[in-house]
Amino acid sequence: MTWQVVHEHYERTLFYGTSQPDLNIGELWTIHFTCEDDYLDHPYWPSEEQMKNGLGAVVFWHNLGFTQVIMSALWMEAGVVQNITKRQILPVPT
Repeated sequence: MTWQVVHEHYERTLFYGTSQPDLNIGELWTIHFTCEDDYLDHPYWPSEEQMKNGLGAVVFWHNLGFTQVIMSALWMEAGVVQNITKRQILPVPT
């Protein structure tokens, strides 16, 4: 998957979220699942401008057997970028 494709998903999330005023949406998130080999080291995140417009992103990376799942997230809160980096989901940490 290319950066351009993920960027388009971010833009669509912003568009759909802001074009539905009746929904009273408080947060906008794009959730991305991938099993790309080097994605954990080079994820595609929303731009600062997209985050200023209320977009957050969470990425779940998994291996082909779904025996290992890693989560990362990036969002802006009160004007400050927040993140969760490479949190192991599966196997369940002991």
